[in-house]
Amino acid sequence: MPFTFKNVFTTRRTVFIVVDAFIINTVFRIPLVTSHGLSWQTSPLTNATRLTIRFSNDYPFFMYLEKIICRTVLSVIFLLVTFLFTIILTYALVVASRKRSSMIIAKNFSDTNVKEN
Repeated sequence: MPFTFKNVFTTRRTVFIVVDAFIINTVFRIPLVTSHGLSWQTSPLTNATRLTIRFSNDYPFFMYLEKIICRTVLSVIFLLVTFLFTIILTYALVVASRKRSSMIIAKNFSDTNVKEN
C-alpha cells in the first residue's frame, strides 16, 4: 500500500479548506465591522471639529455574537479539524512505516534462505 496521505489531502483540497476557513471567519466578522464607523463631531464650546468613532445601536449585540462565534466556536472547530488531520497523517505514517518494515524483514528473510540453499 503506497503512502496515501497525499491522495487524501491534495493541494487543491488543502487550499479549499484554508480558503473556506478564511471566508467563514471573515463573514462572521463583517456585521461587527459594519456596526461602527467614523463621524465628525463639532464642539460648540471650542468651535473645533473632531473625527470620532460612532457605534450603532446593534454594536453590543454584534460584539457579543463575535465573541461567541469567532473567538470561541470557530477557534475550537478549526483546532479540532487540525487535530483530526494530524491524527490521519500520523496513522498514515505509521501504516506506511510498518509496511516498509515488513517488506524489509521479508526481503532479508528471503535473502538468508537463498544463501543457505
